[in-house]
Amino acid sequence: MEIVSFINDLRKKGKAYQDVWMPIIYQFDVSEVKVIKITVPLAITRSYYYTILNYGLEQFPKHISSFTLTKKKQTLILKALSLKQVATFKKKQQLLQEEIQAKKQHRKQLLADKKAQLITEQQQQAKEAEALLLHQQTQKLQESHLPIEAENNKITTSEPLQLELVAPTVEQSLISKQKPKRIVKSKYPDELYIDVIDYFNKITGFKYRPDSKATRTLIDNRLSEGFTVENLKKVIEIKAEEWIGNPKYEMYLRPATLFNEDKFESYLNQKRTSKNKTHQNAYDTVAKATEIGWTDNTR
Repeated sequence: MEIVSFINDLRKKGKAYQDVWMPIIYQFDVSEVKVIKITVPLAITRSYYYTILNYGLEQFPKHISSFTLTKKKQTLILKALSLKQVATFKKKQQLLQEEIQAKKQHRKQLLADKKAQLITEQQQQAKEAEALLLHQQTQKLQESHLPIEAENNKITTSEPLQLELVAPTVEQSLISKQKPKRIVKSKYPDELYIDVIDYFNKITGFKYRPDSKATRTLIDNRLSEGFTVENLKKVIEIKAEEWIGNPKYEMYLRPATLFNEDKFESYLNQKRTSKNKTHQNAYDTVAKATEIGWTDNTR
């Protein structure tokens, strides 16, 4: 069912996204137009709330084709589409996918053309090098027959100097042009650091790199003290809810502060300012979606 796909997308983003969107989803029905009032809960800051809201509005049309959901001032407007509109929407989605595939194919062709051009250049360079080698051998042979006095009393041989010129392969040329990658030695698999920092970036909207040596060292130290990845994520959630939208503290919302040895444990045990809203488990969600008639069938 389409609505379930949308809810699963929100679940992957974290509990805060479910807390914001589930009360909104419970107000959906199959009427032609439904107006839903927006209310910022006390549990999170206003700026974080609208970040979550905008994410849902962006993802909604990717999962649900029979309705549109738009924001107007302090309300959300849910509108059912006609069969013709649904067909048009699906056609646009298809054209978009075709455009993406065409771009991928174009990039692939550009790489193939570049490789072919490189091979041609290498072949030309090999021919020029071969001609130069032949000229040098001929010149050496001619010099070997000159009188000794003309050669500054140096004894020469009539045998030409034999040189072997080997042109580099395409693979060697490509490797030589590549910039060396920075290798960061870490105690844990790369996936662990990527998981933690990607979660931090999704919650805060920042773009910290998971391969940063300083950030990895902080994570290593906390894990070596017995803390878990879930503890790291919990601290991210707690401080994001507290600091996002607060000009005084938002600048400190960074791994160097959150995973600091002196503050981490106190952040982890910090009580949140208000209780998070409860919501139904996956089975209740599916049941509610079935009850209001959200399926893949259009009206």
